[in-house]
Amino acid sequence: MRVYERKLAGHLSPPTEFATMARAARAAWSRFDEDVVLVALIENERAWEGRLIDAEGRERKIHYAKALGLQVG
Repeated sequence: MRVYERKLAGHLSPPTEFATMARAARAAWSRFDEDVVLVALIENERAWEGRLIDAEGRERKIHYAKALGLQVG
């Protein structure tokens, strides 16, 4: 899904346990995709959840539900 840049501003890196998978997924991407943020989401009963590490090294929770859209906490 596409998200406005300001929604994820500063949220750049996957958590350590997803870093290897993220690098593998990005290996086939073109140089035009370098600024795309890749978020691994896990489905639960009503939504999708994931985490990113921001520019200060803090973990941020990502929550996506069709009814509510994307939320970054």
